[in-house]
Amino acid sequence: MLNSKYIGVLLFISGLMATVSCEKKAQPSTEANTPQVIDSTLIQNAPAIKGLEKIKIKALPKRVQDIANQWPNFQEFDTKLQGFRTVSRPRLISYVEETETLYEELVGAKSPEAYDIPQIKSRLLVLRTVLLKLKDHADDPRFSDEQLLKEIQEVVYAYNAIKQQMTYIAQDDLDSDEYLNQP
Repeated sequence: MLNSKYIGVLLFISGLMATVSCEKKAQPSTEANTPQVIDSTLIQNAPAIKGLEKIKIKALPKRVQDIANQWPNFQEFDTKLQGFRTVSRPRLISYVEETETLYEELVGAKSPEAYDIPQIKSRLLVLRTVLLKLKDHADDPRFSDEQLLKEIQEVVYAYNAIKQQMTYIAQDDLDSDEYLNQP
C-alpha cells in the first residue's frame, strides 16, 4: 500500500514538473519582446540588393518629357523609381512606402489632358498593384533577395509600360499633326 502511494506522489510531482517546464518553454523570453534598435547608418550603408544595377528605366523622348513635366509630381515620382536601382533590403520597405505616397500624389494631381485616358489610368493601377505586392513581401524574411529583385523588376516593368504608352500617345498626336499640315 505504501508503494502505490509513493508511486502516485512520484507521478504527481513528475507531471507537475513537466507542466511547469512546458509553460516556461511556451513563454517567449523578454529579450525577444524588446524592440530592436537598428542603427540608421547600418541601413544607409547596407549594400543594394544584387542585380538591381541591371534594371533599366526607360527615358522619355524630349517631346513626351515636356508633356509629362506638366503633370505635377511626375518628375519626383520618376526620380524615386530610378532610386530602386540602389535600394538596400533594410531600406526597401520605407522606400516602397515613400514611392506609394508619391504615387498617390501623382494620381491625385491633375494629369495633362493627353494622359487623362483609360490606357494610362489602367497602367497606373497595375503599377499600384505591384507596389503593394512588393510592400507586402519586402518585410517578410521568407522572401529572398532574388524574389524581391523579381518583384522590383515587375514594378519597373509596370512603370516602363506607362512611359511606353505616354510615348505612343505623343507619337500619335505628332503623326496626326503631320498629316493635317501636309499640302
